[in-house]
Amino acid sequence: MFGPSNRSFQIINSKLQKSLKYVEIAAQCRIPKIEEIEEIVKMRIWLAMLIVAFLCFTIYGSAEDVKVEGVAVKDFHRIGAWGWEINVTAVTSGPGDSQGNTIAVYQTSANPADYPPGYLDPDIKAGDRVEAYGQQDPNVDYDILITGSTEYYLKRVNNSYGGKTRS
Repeated sequence: MFGPSNRSFQIINSKLQKSLKYVEIAAQCRIPKIEEIEEIVKMRIWLAMLIVAFLCFTIYGSAEDVKVEGVAVKDFHRIGAWGWEINVTAVTSGPGDSQGNTIAVYQTSANPADYPPGYLDPDIKAGDRVEAYGQQDPNVDYDILITGSTEYYLKRVNNSYGGKTRS
C-alpha cells in the first residue's frame, strides 16, 4: 500500500513545529541569528523536496496496470525510451479509454535493479497483432510503460503468415 507512514507524519509534525518558531521570530521583527537563517534555508529545501515527493507520488500513484490488444504500427527509438506505437483494438483489463487510439508501448533506460524491464518481443513487425500489459497513467496519456515489473510485456499474438502461425 502506498502512502506516508506514521514516522513520516512525526517528521512532518516536527518540521512544522520548527516552522512555527520562525514565524514567531518574524512576528517579533528582529534580525534572526546566523544559525536560525541556516535552519530556515534547510527548512525551505526540505519543504521543496517534500513538495516534489508529493507530486511524484501523485503522478505515479494514479497509474494503473492495463492489458490491451492491437496492431503494431511502427517502432521507435528515442533518448531513454524505445518501443512500438500500436493501434488499440481492445482493452482486456484496466481503464478502457485507450481503445481506438494509437498509443506508445515502451521501455525506458531506468536502473534495472530498481525498475526491472518487462519483455519486449524483438520479432514484432508492423501489422502484427500484439498484446501489451503494463502501467498506464490516464491522467497523462494512454501510453503504456513496460518498465517496472518483469510481468509487463509487449508480444505478438496469433499472427498468420502463409499458413504458418507466429506466436
